[in-house]
Amino acid sequence: MHSQKYILEDDGGLEDFDREYDITQLLPPPLMERGTYHLKGLGLDKSFILHPDGKEYYSFHVLKNEDLAVLQEAVKNCPDKGMRLDMSEAPVRLYPLMHEAETVGFLGLGPSNPETRPVEILIFSILKEFMTMNQQVLMTMGLHGKVVEDTYKALERRNAMLEESEQKYRRLAETLEKEVERKAEKIRKTQEMLLLQEKMASIGQLAAGVAHEINNPTGFISSNLNSLKEYGADFKLLFGKYRDLVKAIHDSHTGGRIPAQVQEKLDEVRKTEQDIDVDFLLDDILTLVDESMDGADRIKKIVQDLKDFAHPEKHAIQYSDLNRIMDSTLNIVRNELKYKTRVERQYGNLDEVPCYPQQIGQVFMNLLVNAAQAMESSGEIHIKTYMEEDFAVVEVRDTGAGIAKENLSRIFDPFFTTKEVGQGTGLGLNVAYKIVDRHHGSIKADSQLGQGTCFTIKIPKENPDMECEAGEEECQN
Repeated sequence: MHSQKYILEDDGGLEDFDREYDITQLLPPPLMERGTYHLKGLGLDKSFILHPDGKEYYSFHVLKNEDLAVLQEAVKNCPDKGMRLDMSEAPVRLYPLMHEAETVGFLGLGPSNPETRPVEILIFSILKEFMTMNQQVLMTMGLHGKVVEDTYKALERRNAMLEESEQKYRRLAETLEKEVERKAEKIRKTQEMLLLQEKMASIGQLAAGVAHEINNPTGFISSNLNSLKEYGADFKLLFGKYRDLVKAIHDSHTGGRIPAQVQEKLDEVRKTEQDIDVDFLLDDILTLVDESMDGADRIKKIVQDLKDFAHPEKHAIQYSDLNRIMDSTLNIVRNELKYKTRVERQYGNLDEVPCYPQQIGQVFMNLLVNAAQAMESSGEIHIKTYMEEDFAVVEVRDTGAGIAKENLSRIFDPFFTTKEVGQGTGLGLNVAYKIVDRHHGSIKADSQLGQGTCFTIKIPKENPDMECEAGEEECQN
């Protein structure tokens, strides 16, 4: 267990509600103690907070003297966006804690790596919000105490100070509003990157399975071609015997009597035909060629489906058959499903609906992979499609573990997951929800623990986005 310590500086007492606050007041020790457990759970157990001069204020563990020397030198030139430092035990990213345009301390988060960077940024933002809220609490407490203690004249003086301070904080609020807008834009871009990483992680997870699917048909194609090569050698031998026979007959010049040499060659031909079973060869060659063609077609379809899935940005909204999109998606995730799930399809006659096929394929993929992961050893996935009024409906039902009632309303929230650490980012269903919503459709989940889950997707037959692409000026008006 790492020791936790605080090195506090004298704050001199609260003189008025408009005073400057230091790090010990904006981030008091009790707040740090409550946050310790959560940071350790995120793997950031090499974290600490420094005073503005680089002296230690709070740490999860004892900082070594050589590390303190490095930190005191680093705080002199630490940029606003932070900097990475190689400490004795683990790399740490150092962030300046700014309050009212002044540096009141520094936050060190570690071990730092590219995977923990989004978490570091989130923790850094939360701490800054805590600083602002604590300042407001301290101001309120100070003002309340003074109101109780001061006389009427003192209150009048305080009122004048309050008006002056109000102007100050109004200006500060305007500055903060711009800063919030800038941070919101940064968070939006970060979220887009996380969504892209989620998609690429899905592709990477399936890459091995796709390679396996390609190797299987390639294997029996190679085997069949090797057999054809052997058969060809046998035919070459047989044809050689026929050539010898023709040459022997041509050279014999004997009337009706077949010379012994010719008779011997004819006997050899007959024996060779019997040994290699010519009729079987002719039939099997056709079968092998058919199998090879089927294998080649399968390879072509797998590669094309993967290619279409990996490059959705080049496609526009179009009328598509959801049954075909589901088949294409099943072809891609086949290796993910086949070892522990049995897929049953009950397709209805669907009208084509306007959609982005690759995005709908992403929705189907996320649901199918989730269904497979919900099964401990084996189970079934039932896919049913049908028309319901003006909607094409797709149901994906599994026999997995199911979802607890208290979690059912949160499954579409970003970053929410019940999977173990490292098995999911919690973005798969959120991505599916946003894609369906973009198509002006709906997605809902029904589930019972121990009995499985059913996701129902509805995509409308009419999509205003399709009309907008056909007549952009009319949509803008």
